[in-house]
Amino acid sequence: MNINTERLLNRTVTVINRLDAEHHDLEYDAYKATVYSPAMWSERVQRSVTSDGQAVTAKSYTVQIPVDTVHAENGTQAIAGIGDFVVLGHVVVPAGSSRTDVLKQLSGLPAFEVQTVRDLSTNGAIENGAGVLKYLNVLHLEGTGIGRG
Repeated sequence: MNINTERLLNRTVTVINRLDAEHHDLEYDAYKATVYSPAMWSERVQRSVTSDGQAVTAKSYTVQIPVDTVHAENGTQAIAGIGDFVVLGHVVVPAGSSRTDVLKQLSGLPAFEVQTVRDLSTNGAIENGAGVLKYLNVLHLEGTGIGRG
């Protein structure tokens, strides 16, 4: 079965990395944005019931970024880590923005905080619906919505 990866990897995402104050000689944690294209973006609604019987829903997101879009000297670790943010589309974040500034800017946008990172750069699989996989070298990111999610 042939999968058209150009149609699968048809999105642009912005990864907003946290610059740890301790490691970057900063007064406080700051953030910087990097745009990646092509990428795969998917979202789904998670439903659960609390112990007191209330229904709870939240959006969860998955993004896959081909590692061949990343400069070799940076490596896949430089793309994103747990606690970074990912937003659909091209978003400009002023250099040195604080967490509060970033969250304010992402309000109302399809965005998530990275909670899972899997480096599939050695022949990982791209999801294309239930049970359909295409093997590519990607960085796989997952998280729960923060913007409109």
